[in-house]
Amino acid sequence: VYRHSQDRTMSWLKKKVEGLAGGLRQTGLYVGAGSQSTTFVRSKKSQNSSEEDYLRYACGMVCDYVAVELAEQLRNQLGLSPVSVAKPNSTHNTFRTPAADNPGEPPMKKRLVECQEEPLEDYTKFNSSSSKQKKVAKLSAAQKLLAKVDKTGMKSLSSFFKK
Repeated sequence: VYRHSQDRTMSWLKKKVEGLAGGLRQTGLYVGAGSQSTTFVRSKKSQNSSEEDYLRYACGMVCDYVAVELAEQLRNQLGLSPVSVAKPNSTHNTFRTPAADNPGEPPMKKRLVECQEEPLEDYTKFNSSSSKQKKVAKLSAAQKLLAKVDKTGMKSLSSFFKK
């Protein structure tokens, strides 16, 4: 029978997160806000990742594998505040739909285009002339030999698969 000790679990997880943060710092992994290409060369002066950024990133990696309650307790133990994601202002967001404002209402239907416009130019005429002119493929020596064979009395291959 095993007894779960909350203090020992938190100290073990904290040690793992701090070790992972140190490893991330040694490898030079970018953990700041946003994304960055791995091939992008950044000078050491311009890297703005702090200790808290490394701890937050490492804690996020560890918290993906533990229960939600343990993840919250681990963030509190490390003193990490919840990350506030900047939500776009509804006046500046041009892609916001009325359904996002009122989640109980169904989304508005798109207005049908009343007059269907046809293309001004017909580009299929360029393809039709090339399809009429089929190139004759050169036959290999084996194909020429097969063409000369007398096929009278031979069954076709498809007849083998019939009942």
